[in-house]
Amino acid sequence: MNSRRMWTASAAAVAGALLLAGCGGGDTDEPDAGTDPTVEDVAADEPTEEETTEEPESTFDVDAIDFGEPGAATAPGAALTLGQVAWVERTVTFSDETEVTGTQGISVLQIIESDASLFEQYSNADEFADYIPYLIVTQQQWIGDVPADENPPSADLFPLLADGADAEYLTTQFSFNSPGDACGLELPPFDEETDIAVSCFVGLSNSGQPVSAVEYNGEGYYSFVATPGNPYLESPIVWQ
Repeated sequence: MNSRRMWTASAAAVAGALLLAGCGGGDTDEPDAGTDPTVEDVAADEPTEEETTEEPESTFDVDAIDFGEPGAATAPGAALTLGQVAWVERTVTFSDETEVTGTQGISVLQIIESDASLFEQYSNADEFADYIPYLIVTQQQWIGDVPADENPPSADLFPLLADGADAEYLTTQFSFNSPGDACGLELPPFDEETDIAVSCFVGLSNSGQPVSAVEYNGEGYYSFVATPGNPYLESPIVWQ
């Protein structure tokens, strides 16, 4: 069912950090000796101390956004801009065969054109000689039950070229549920309290057209048969 080509390679992991800015103070003035200042003068000349504390400055390449409270299910065919949130209802089967229906919040935060140096870390780098990589940063949140010893599920997303055609994409390992993180970006860690995950995968183009959009079609990377009654297959949600 899936006509996109998935490339495989190996990649290294990176970590993020936070920096905290400092603060400053003010000066004081006193009235000249021998004068008898008025009440107004004294009030104006009282020593003051000003302190300004800057917000922590993130060093992540892309920061997580606030999804807010879950909204109504996003309609099939919705056209969203980067950073907008889609909410979809999903029924997920975990590895222990437990079936759970929950709500998935999904957003595409950035589509970043990279360069061929990204492929240098791969043993099969020569296979990507004609390709331009695009770093696709996504954020997802699962709202629903998760069986013990299981991770919250994520929805699979697919890159699109500027003309709307399917784009190829890269995976760092063979996996049945994700293309893997192959971007080399510094991203926020998984938030265990909110089940918010920011991750990245690589879209590929060798056609002269950029990867400029990403779709959710309700199917998985290894789907070979369409899910019966899936309204997003023919009318996917698209971010661009």
